Amino acid sequence: NSHIRHSRARVLGGCSSHNTLISFKPLPGDWDEWAEAGAEGWDAAAMDPYFAKLRNNIVPVDEKDRNAIARDFVDAAQEAAGVPRVDSFNSKPFHEGVGFFDLAYHPENNKRSSASVAYLHPHIEAGDRPNLRILLETWAYRLEFDGTRATGVHVRTKDGEEILLRAAREVIICAGAVDTPRLLMHSGIGPREDLTALGIDVRHDLPGVGENLLDHPESVIVWETDGPIPENSAMDSDAGLFVRRDPGSRGPDLMFH
Repeated sequence: NSHIRHSRARVLGGCSSHNTLISFKPLPGDWDEWAEAGAEGWDAAAMDPYFAKLRNNIVPVDEKDRNAIARDFVDAAQEAAGVPRVDSFNSKPFHEGVGFFDLAYHPENNKRSSASVAYLHPHIEAGDRPNLRILLETWAYRLEFDGTRATGVHVRTKDGEEILLRAAREVIICAGAVDTPRLLMHSGIGPREDLTALGIDVRHDLPGVGENLLDHPESVIVWETDGPIPENSAMDSDAGLFVRRDPGSRGPDLMFH
């Protein structure tokens, strides 16, 4: 009776502060499928320049962190699966391949580069952004509206105090794949039948909110060794193999790491 783990993070930086650091930009076929489904302007050619701007702290696993086990895995996988070796999974599109990952970390000190470390900590330490205020241990639970316009956010502090934060210009929701739709639905934005079933007043009937979450199930296989495990590693899972089981797929559909 096992369970499915869905890790979350109540910490600055969200999941970027606790995930495995592996960083991929979506394959072109994924973006193009969005555009074909009606998301105009979200095709691969339009999105690629924005991903190029995000890669400042995304680098290949450093040579000093590539231990013998990971190197042997790459060599053995290339021979057994007959796939090409990939120097960087973010450099160009690929269907299959094996190689070391690109990670969001600093090789000089092996510390992760999370969203909070990269974007918030420098300004928190410098105190150079008077328009930046961070509320810790505070839970956003509903949006405030004036007609159809969002004008603020209702939050609850760790002490149970409820506060309405009003926006001077706009409200930006960036709460991740789970809490963004949660906040919208708790505010009455989502499929009518789902909201009414929960007793939530419908502000805007918007099918699709809270649906279609895609995640990648993972199964763990453990081997015993008769020798010591090398200590040099970026995050203990530094290399990966991608294969395409379905010939009709636009990209790889199975990953080993």
